[in-house]
Amino acid sequence: MKRWPFLFLALACFQGFARAEESISMPASCEGNRLNSSSGKLLYQFAFVRECIQGLQEAQANRGRFCDDRKLIRENGTLAHRFRFASDCKDGLTDLQRSARGLFCDHADMIQVYRGLITTHSFDSSCQEALTEASTYNGLFCNGSVMTSHTGRRLRDYTFSSSCKDALPAMGRSVIF
Repeated sequence: MKRWPFLFLALACFQGFARAEESISMPASCEGNRLNSSSGKLLYQFAFVRECIQGLQEAQANRGRFCDDRKLIRENGTLAHRFRFASDCKDGLTDLQRSARGLFCDHADMIQVYRGLITTHSFDSSCQEALTEASTYNGLFCNGSVMTSHTGRRLRDYTFSSSCKDALPAMGRSVIF
């Protein structure tokens, strides 16, 4: 009799995993200007058919993410970020390909595709450098003299920017996020 609660708990967990698996769908086809998921549901609607085809091609190359002019769209069809220019969105897709943690830069702003704005850097180049650091050091990067995680968590303040950069290799190996 004592096993019944565990059996029900295991069954509930299995059903939860099955539902989560059902809800995962990726962009799969265009029907006119409508981008449909692998389950056949509408994910996103473009203004023109040619935009849908281009979006589908981008989605296939970018883990389901694509641009619609200035808008970066997540694999589930929701808006991740609105850029100032369409070319900035394309650059954001390139950044996402480099980052295993869903990070990209919009000029000096570092953004995580699901969380939004993580940090603002002094210059565009500083954001790109931080993106490279996050890819190299287990999601950690320096924003000036502050060590930050890819989730936006402020980990440690250093006296100098160079001190933060010197600490990255050791911290990036020991900290798992």
